[in-house]
Amino acid sequence: TITSGQLACVLKLLDDKKMTPYRFAAVLASGLLADVFDDDIDFSNRRAVRVALKLESSRFRLFDLEVKENVTLGSLIKAGRYVWFGNDAKDYLLSTEKAVGGGMWEARLFHFARSTLSKDAVKMIKADAPQNPWAPAQVAHLLTFGESYMGEQLKYPIVALDSVVRQNNFSQVFVLSKYKVERQLCLDLLDSAWEGNHRFLAVRRKV
Repeated sequence: TITSGQLACVLKLLDDKKMTPYRFAAVLASGLLADVFDDDIDFSNRRAVRVALKLESSRFRLFDLEVKENVTLGSLIKAGRYVWFGNDAKDYLLSTEKAVGGGMWEARLFHFARSTLSKDAVKMIKADAPQNPWAPAQVAHLLTFGESYMGEQLKYPIVALDSVVRQNNFSQVFVLSKYKVERQLCLDLLDSAWEGNHRFLAVRRKV
């Protein structure tokens, strides 16, 4: 039996979507709502449904990344020319002289258009292309992306889910974002429920 709490969630969703009686009648008449309630529906690929409904483009941009051999994280942050820093991100990276592995990478910004937990984002990224899988970006990928494509983080926050560090007893990851109109590098909690405007940087080796 459907609970009153579930019905309240449906009503809130209709309100959030600013659903009018006319538009709701059109949704019912289309048969799409009936399809959603079908017992055999597969909920595993929401993006395919959004593409079919023309809510998302079926095409996505791929970015080329070249991580220089033996570059340090400190030098990468300097090359990125970030104006603002948050949550000790700068201090952490500039104190780290660990060299990172270089190479050519293909990068993609995953966008799920809804509030998403980190663990769920990781699962969806890894499941997207099983024959040539994507992996969540590490901090070197994120910093190289920030240096190479400076304008992207002014459009939306970009998260590297495989850039986990322990700060102040919390697991945090690096995020490219903006502060007012300037580019920012900061740390945010790994256990965050990321808002729908966030992008998740993923990479795979170029072949």
